[in-house]
Amino acid sequence: MTIWMFELKRQFRQKRTYVSFFLLFFLGVYYTLQVASTFEPIDKINRPVISTRVAERQTFLENTTVDENTHFYVHYALSVFPIWNKWDQIRLAAIDDHDWRQYAEATSEWYRFSDEQLFANDIGVLRYDIPYYLNNNPNAKIDGHYDYQKNILKYQEFARYEGEVTAQALEEKTALQALLRSSETILPMALLFFFILGISDSFTRDQKHETLLATFPLRKSRRFLAKAAAGLAYGLSLLLPVMACVFLYSFTHEVGRLDYPVAVYWTSGIEVNFGLWTLGSVLLRCLALYVLFLILGFLFAFLLNKWFSSQIISAMFSLLLLVSSNFYLVRGGGAYNSWHFFPTSFVSIGKVVLGRSWFDYYDPRMRFDFGVRVLLAWIVSLTGLLLLTYLIEGRRKKC
Repeated sequence: MTIWMFELKRQFRQKRTYVSFFLLFFLGVYYTLQVASTFEPIDKINRPVISTRVAERQTFLENTTVDENTHFYVHYALSVFPIWNKWDQIRLAAIDDHDWRQYAEATSEWYRFSDEQLFANDIGVLRYDIPYYLNNNPNAKIDGHYDYQKNILKYQEFARYEGEVTAQALEEKTALQALLRSSETILPMALLFFFILGISDSFTRDQKHETLLATFPLRKSRRFLAKAAAGLAYGLSLLLPVMACVFLYSFTHEVGRLDYPVAVYWTSGIEVNFGLWTLGSVLLRCLALYVLFLILGFLFAFLLNKWFSSQIISAMFSLLLLVSSNFYLVRGGGAYNSWHFFPTSFVSIGKVVLGRSWFDYYDPRMRFDFGVRVLLAWIVSLTGLLLLTYLIEGRRKKC
């Protein structure tokens, strides 16, 4: 049996691994049934709402007379209501015909015209959708502007999409789109916590049997690489409960396609702009960040277990680090801070890849490519610290 197979079996046969799989699957099933399945986007396809708006505007247009005393707001309404109704009537016809490509084309223009009116409106007469203003959100207007600009590109690209366009794809309710949405939640944080918790036990056992392991005819470097490979395999296997939940979700929803268009934020400031990636490329970038976090987490856990013999201390310290970004990241404060040098700032993997972190924290370095560089820099630093630790231990033994 090779040392790699030995470490792999040790990792997957420990009770903590089974507990991690069970808890992740349980949390995943809860998320699938209670959160993902009941997800309702703000831009949902809602025929009653659209038809009511059209009827209200049309009633206003048919019953309003204009004279020299007519208020400016009335003139404004008479100029914009016909345009809104034009696009909404096309959307209604597309819904009735189940022509989702036509619906996407009209909806893209609807969002373009709506955002031109709503974002430039400084007199408080027009507002974005009500959900943006819940809980007294001080950033409601800029959040609405962000989503409207994103939807302009999303619907425009779905109108040009060569494959089949469905209602669930437009509402981002397919299984693959739900998976991407989950990457913006605490899922990456939970995966990394269970990963560090699982591999810490193997380090502790090595410390308990250090004398026995010293008799093996293997270099420490080879044992370390075997343990790292087994740990990486364990970290990737934690995705299996997640994929099982995606499979469960697909029983009631469409699976979706990896070439669906996804709008990704790529600039900062009031001027909101988006680029275009495919769903598959976005998920691949999320996986790349996750793998880098696994390598960094392995090195961190290894050093932590060298410094602290207690697994409880190591687990609590790891958890505090993973959630630490919730305490120092402040909306719009990235321009005045150096958060982007901390790896914990990128733990919300989905938001980083999609550019939401860049937008929220007003920091152009809170993005995927810079996050990769930061994580690689920390991996190199911890590797150097590990080598230094081994050198110091070697000199102490010689003395």
